[in-house]
Amino acid sequence: MTGVQTCALPICFPVTIRRDGARVPLPWNREKSSGFTSGKSWLPIPDSWRDFSVEVQKNDDASYLTLYKQSLRIRSHHPALKPSDLHDVSEAIMWLPSTDGVLIFRREPNFVLVANTTDKTHEIEISGDLLLASSNDVTLERGILRIPSNSTCWINASH
Repeated sequence: MTGVQTCALPICFPVTIRRDGARVPLPWNREKSSGFTSGKSWLPIPDSWRDFSVEVQKNDDASYLTLYKQSLRIRSHHPALKPSDLHDVSEAIMWLPSTDGVLIFRREPNFVLVANTTDKTHEIEISGDLLLASSNDVTLERGILRIPSNSTCWINASH
């Protein structure tokens, strides 16, 4: 998946610090206004963002939109990801040992998240089924998770 690029924003005086420099309207389609407005948008929308529109992503099995929809579907069905009575959810998370730059936690019943923030592929012993991955190159076969750089995955762990 390709990340969304930044764009130049006009500077207006007097300058007021606010969140607008960090966000733009969601591009709904490939039209000039990205389907957001029939007028002029509040923030500039780069032409290159048309390739990231909902219209384009909804037909792409490897898009962020598809990944997000899949994560919501899993979240609503996996018992470990349903709402909890705990006010401090950190009590339900067990951090597992891992190498530097790889974060692994478990939440019962049987949910494991692995996030590889390094520039290297890692292999981790874990039994279960791969539920979701941010990269098509993530594999879980015969108890070995192979997770490439800068990827995250969700696993329904066996034990």
